[in-house]
Amino acid sequence: MKVVPPYDEKTLLQQVAKGDEKAFAELFHKYSDLLGAVLLRFTNSKAITEDLVQEIFLKVWMGREALATVNNFKPFLYVIAKNQALNSVRKLINQRNLHKKVYALTTETGEEVLDKKQKEVHFSLLDEAIAQLPPQQQKAFLLSRRDRMKHSEIAKEMGISQESVKKYIQIAIASITAFMKEKIPLLLLFLLR
Repeated sequence: MKVVPPYDEKTLLQQVAKGDEKAFAELFHKYSDLLGAVLLRFTNSKAITEDLVQEIFLKVWMGREALATVNNFKPFLYVIAKNQALNSVRKLINQRNLHKKVYALTTETGEEVLDKKQKEVHFSLLDEAIAQLPPQQQKAFLLSRRDRMKHSEIAKEMGISQESVKKYIQIAIASITAFMKEKIPLLLLFLLR
């Protein structure tokens, strides 16, 4: 499909709504830096900001059909960004509360939070979650987290765009998180022994 000039936002949004990836890339390039600058003021972390921008644009892509009725993308994007940022803060608070509960449970019995055997169980579950990822997501995730490669380096290594790398890593993190949340009760049962 032909990508419209950047000044015709309504047509661009309609193309994205129809699934045009080039139009989405243009939309991403037009707004990602601006959105990142706003989020960076709140997060004070470039890494967290980049992750949030990825999550927000993934949300836009997943709900792209709604863009056909959007007249002004900027306010629409900021509402999604605000909601996503609030959700991220809530998740962080919930994770911290869970860690506190696990710590309280384990210290009451005189055990360390994660002894050698418990770490083995945790990392075994993590390995299992990673093994269940599709090959491209798994490779992008491992190059990023294990080999500490930058997105640009991963893109070059895998022969794909940086946007694809970001999407693969984002989806991999979501899959791993969901897998681990599902398995956390097993880990907690192990901790209570």
